[in-house]
Amino acid sequence: MNQVLYFISHLSIQDICGIIGAISSIAALVLQRKGVNSDAYVIVHPQNTNSRPDDLGCAIRTLFYVTFIVSIILLIPLFSGIPVNIFSSISASATSSPTVPLPTEQARAVIQRFYDDINKKDYQAAYSLTTDGLGRSYNAFVGGFVHTEHDDISFDKIKQLPDGSIQVTITVKATEMCTKERINYHHYLYTVGLDHGGYALLKGEEVKPPTYPTCPPT
Repeated sequence: MNQVLYFISHLSIQDICGIIGAISSIAALVLQRKGVNSDAYVIVHPQNTNSRPDDLGCAIRTLFYVTFIVSIILLIPLFSGIPVNIFSSISASATSSPTVPLPTEQARAVIQRFYDDINKKDYQAAYSLTTDGLGRSYNAFVGGFVHTEHDDISFDKIKQLPDGSIQVTITVKATEMCTKERINYHHYLYTVGLDHGGYALLKGEEVKPPTYPTCPPT
């Protein structure tokens, strides 16, 4: 169906009018040959004056009327100055239906991007996804990841609050380097919401103590 609409949408007005004219001519010719009642005159065969109208002729006359109506619909935009893109609009609406991600999906995405930036050591990008570094200066924010080699996260719970913000609970499997490499598990509760037109981490807190204490200062 979409291929048909695509083909029709690329026809010029001259092409459409030519097709309509050809169909109308063929329909009128068949009407005359079949002896079907017309609005202007009646053509009948003498030997069939008492028979009912021919079914094929009725169908062709219906086609003629439909063709006439369609031609009027197509020609109205031409003479009124409206762009003739009816079929293009139908085809476009049938094939594309853009969807906006849900707030919970956008909150999940911003947290994933935050930790992706941490893993790439792009702390400036990660900091920009927060509101004031979650209450820390940029240097203090970066210092919090000084022992972090890599973070793997899993989402535990996502809930939208009545004020529109989203609470997200995650578990972080952190590969840390203290005196030696170790795996530490952290549990965080983040509040994500709109900040300067985009979603950002508004607040964050550790809701359970980690597996190991913080690495000693180096």
